[in-house]
Amino acid sequence: MKSTMPFYNNIYYPYQPETQGTRSSAGIPSLLNSPQSQPSSSGRCPPAPPPPAMSASTSTTIPPFKFRPRRESVDWRRISAVDVDLVASELDFQTLQEHITGVTFCNVEWERCVCCQSPVDPALLKLFRLAQLTVEYLLHSQEYLTLSLGVAEERLQTQAREHQQLLAQQQKQADQAKVLKTELKQRKKIIALNQQAMINMTNCHKCQHCDKAFLNSSFLQNHMQRRHADEYDSQLRTGNQRKVKSVADEEEISRLKGQLSSTTSELESQRQALLAKASQETDQQSMQQDLMRKLERWKEEEHRKIEEMRDGFRGEIEMLHNRNALLQQKVDLQLTNPERRPSPAPQQTDQDMDEKNKVVVQKMDQKHKKLEERFTSKIEKMKANHESEKNQWQDQLSRLESFVVEWQQQSQRQKEESDQRLQERDLIIFSQREQIKYMSSNPPTKVEVPVIITAPAPEPKPKRVVKEQPPSAPKLDPIEELSEEDKDSSSVS
Repeated sequence: MKSTMPFYNNIYYPYQPETQGTRSSAGIPSLLNSPQSQPSSSGRCPPAPPPPAMSASTSTTIPPFKFRPRRESVDWRRISAVDVDLVASELDFQTLQEHITGVTFCNVEWERCVCCQSPVDPALLKLFRLAQLTVEYLLHSQEYLTLSLGVAEERLQTQAREHQQLLAQQQKQADQAKVLKTELKQRKKIIALNQQAMINMTNCHKCQHCDKAFLNSSFLQNHMQRRHADEYDSQLRTGNQRKVKSVADEEEISRLKGQLSSTTSELESQRQALLAKASQETDQQSMQQDLMRKLERWKEEEHRKIEEMRDGFRGEIEMLHNRNALLQQKVDLQLTNPERRPSPAPQQTDQDMDEKNKVVVQKMDQKHKKLEERFTSKIEKMKANHESEKNQWQDQLSRLESFVVEWQQQSQRQKEESDQRLQERDLIIFSQREQIKYMSSNPPTKVEVPVIITAPAPEPKPKRVVKEQPPSAPKLDPIEELSEEDKDSSSVS
C-alpha cells in the first residue's frame, strides 16, 4: 500500500508506531499519519485523529538524539521527474513524503556533474548538508512534541474523568443531604408532637387505683376520699412516716458530713506537721554536712601548717649541717695543708687557732643540738595538740552522729505511727463516704401529700417515730478520737 502524506493544513502528524523491523531508514518510527490518508465515504477529509494513548513512562523512553551518517545514493531519475513548482502550487504533500527520506539521508559528496564530471561546489555541498541536518532535527523535534502532546492529552482525559467522578459524588452527596433534611423535618415534627403529648399528660392528675384522670389535684383528692378511702388513709400515714424518716436521714447525713470535714482538717494538720518535720530533718542533715565539710577543711589546714613547719625546720637543720660541714672542711684544710703550716716560731698561735676552732665547732654542735631539741619539742607539742583537737572533734562528731541516728529512728517511728493512724482514718472516712453515697443514692421516695379538707388523719406519736430506724441506713462505726496520753502511750509502745 502506498504511504500517505504526513501533512494536513500545514500541520505535521506522525504515523502510528510500527512493529519492530518496519522502521524507516532514519532509524525512527515511520512518520505521522495524515488525516487525508483516512478514507471517507463523503470524500471530505475527516478530522485529525487523536494521537495514540501513551503513559508518562513512555515519554521518557525516547533515545538521545544523534545524527545518522549519509550513505544512500541519490536517485536522480526520481528527482528529475518531480516538478517542484507544481508541488508548491498544489501542496502535494504526498510527493514530499515519498522523497523526504531519500533527500534527508542521501550522500552527495561523491556526486559529479554529468556534463563536465567536476565535483560539487563545497559551499553548495555545505548548504545542502546543513539543510539535511535541519530536516533531521525537525523530524526528531516533531516526534518528541507529538509524544508530549499524547501524554498531555492522556493527563487531560484522566483529569476529566476525575472531574466527572467528583461531580457525580457531589451530586450524590447533595441528594443524600436533601433526603436527610426531609427526614430531619419529619423527626422534628414527631418530637414536637411527643413533647406536646407529654405536656398534656403532665398537666393531668391520674388516679393510682383506677383509670380516671383529673385536671386539678383537689378533684383527685376528693375522688380518692370518696372512692378509695382506705388507700387514701394508708397513703397519708406512709407519707408522714417517710417524711419523718427522710428528715432523720438528712440529719444523719449532715452529722456524718461534719465528722468528715473535721477528720479531713485533722488529717491536713497532721500532714502539715509531717512536712514541717521533714523540712527540719533536711535542715539538720544539711547542718551535719556543713559541719563535716568544715571539719575536713580544718584537718586539711592543720596538715598543711604542720607540713610547712616541718619543711621550715628541715631547711634550718640542713643549713646548720652545711655550715658545720664548711667549718669542718676549713679546719681540716688548715690542719692538713703543709704549705700553710706555720713556722716553728709561731707554733703557739697555731695551737691557739686550733683550740679556737675546736671551741667554735663545739659551740656549733651544741647550738645544733639545742635547735634540734627545740624543733623536736615543738613538733611533739604540735602533734599532741593536733591529736587532742582531733580527738575532741571526733568525739563531738560521734556524739552528733549518734544523736542524728537516734533522732532519725525516733522520727521514723513517729512517721510510721502517723502513717498507720492516717491509714486507719482514711479507711474510716472511706467507709463513711460509702455509707453517705449509699444513703444518698437510695433516698426515700417522696409522696405528694394532698391537703386534708375533711377529717385529718391521726399523726403518729413522736416517740415511735424517733425510735424507728430507717431501713436503708446501715449502722455507722463511730470515729474514736485519741487523746494526747493515748497517742504518747501508742508512740512509746
